[in-house]
Amino acid sequence: MGQDDHQAEEAYKAELTASLHQDQQGAEDFLWVVHRLQHRFFCVYLQDPMVETKGIEDCDPIVESEMMRDRASISEVCIRQQLHFKDAEASANSSRILIAMISAEQQSAHTI
Repeated sequence: MGQDDHQAEEAYKAELTASLHQDQQGAEDFLWVVHRLQHRFFCVYLQDPMVETKGIEDCDPIVESEMMRDRASISEVCIRQQLHFKDAEASANSSRILIAMISAEQQSAHTI
């Protein structure tokens, strides 16, 4: 191998090493950000589809709501009530409002 080939090979190895280090640093930075912000996001752990899982029985009754019968009506309620789901606090507050609205609807249906 000639001198030029040898230098090119060394330059390639140096570039590859720098690139791998940069990728590793980027991954570490990403994990640091995820760890710092993990309380703001839902984490979903994917299950191996080949593993048999045990079902969880839901014994609560299904509550039907006329004002929230489909996605479009839920969207309309959220827009009309100015409900937001942009962060955990807003999501919790909006969820409480939706639950209160459904509860009020159920109570008024039982009093009629």
